[in-house]
Amino acid sequence: FRVTDDAGMAKAGKRPVDVGEEGATFDFQLREAKIEGSVLDERSNPVPKAAVMLTFYKGEQSVMTPMFSLDDGHFSFSFTEGGLYQLEANKRGYKDAEPVNLTIPPDADSVPPSTLMLTKLDSLEGHVLSATGGPQQGVGVAAYQIRPGVAPILVDKTTTESDGSFEVAAAPGSSTRIFVTGPGCPLQLADFANDAEEKTVQCQSVSAGLEATVVKADHAPVQGEFLLLRWNGNLIPRDLL
Repeated sequence: FRVTDDAGMAKAGKRPVDVGEEGATFDFQLREAKIEGSVLDERSNPVPKAAVMLTFYKGEQSVMTPMFSLDDGHFSFSFTEGGLYQLEANKRGYKDAEPVNLTIPPDADSVPPSTLMLTKLDSLEGHVLSATGGPQQGVGVAAYQIRPGVAPILVDKTTTESDGSFEVAAAPGSSTRIFVTGPGCPLQLADFANDAEEKTVQCQSVSAGLEATVVKADHAPVQGEFLLLRWNGNLIPRDLL
């Protein structure tokens, strides 16, 4: 037998029961044992919607349970048995938290709260302007790390505010490639130095579309092939297309 709550989380371990001709009677001890804590940044501010992972190591096996931190940075996991556990947290735009290892006694009903610290990465700030020079609201801004020989690596993404402003995490190294696209703003690309100077991207007035058909030598269509698109030699990330 295994008891779970409405969310499917285990609330008691497996228990063998010998059933004779007259049946059997047994009880489960359900305990509200929790592993909980908070995700904070380097200034002790709560970090909402951070991905928190609890890993339970049992012999050569491991069981992973994910969740997101709440608006106040809090998280809480139920557990049903003692052993070795590990807490991890990450969020785009932050350096991953150092893992927290917990060794829980078999009869423990509570565990001291844990704090997972995320360090905000250096950021780039700027504005996106329309073709006429006014603020461009509601367009996507994505920051990528560019490394020779590999596809662009997404670092952070956001949407411009009503005044066209944006803030995204900077890529590791000395520069960050910014892609801007959205309603009223055809795809733009710019490489910016990772410094405190405000960045400006201006949308173009004319948009264009590209349509391609992949065929064999006999002109029969080919389904399911991947296409790579380069703009002036720069690879466009597939998630932007």
